[in-house]
Amino acid sequence: MRIDKYASDWRLENEEKNGKVRTVTVYRGDHHHFSFPEKAASYRIRAALAVIILIATAIGSVFFRIDTFRTWYANMPFYISMFFLLFLSDSVNRFIRSEDGKIIREDADKIYSRYMIDSFLGLFFVCASLIGCIASVITKKTMSAPDWGFAAVVIAHIVIYVYLLVHKDCVMTEKNAAEKE
Repeated sequence: MRIDKYASDWRLENEEKNGKVRTVTVYRGDHHHFSFPEKAASYRIRAALAVIILIATAIGSVFFRIDTFRTWYANMPFYISMFFLLFLSDSVNRFIRSEDGKIIREDADKIYSRYMIDSFLGLFFVCASLIGCIASVITKKTMSAPDWGFAAVVIAHIVIYVYLLVHKDCVMTEKNAAEKE
């Protein structure tokens, strides 16, 4: 089972405090390090800002009356990319919370792999949404101001996803680097 994959890394230990015994879970597995710790330290804030901008613009685009959103080939890829944005935000959250030298095995596995997969698939579906926007403009032969705003949001998403993919080595752990070679 998937849940049991990381179960061997944790142990139950009894702890006595104020005369009471309570059982706590303690991590006893291997700790991992980032391949480039100085890059990872400086990249944490930039990755968080990138994901916050992606989420804010995605939520903000829903509140405008956009004619392009009435076409399924423009809005469906954009909405599908929101699922990958959700998983990417979890990966970046794990990355931000991790301290170098104290990355547990579960986080080491999920940070890099989810980051790469979700950044790539998010980029793929946002590009598909841009192609849908262009097709919508070609078929309508007109584009309103909210449509231009949505196109700007989609292009901003593409730029941010490319930025995240270019800086993928900042979130790579030594375990991922060894598996890659």
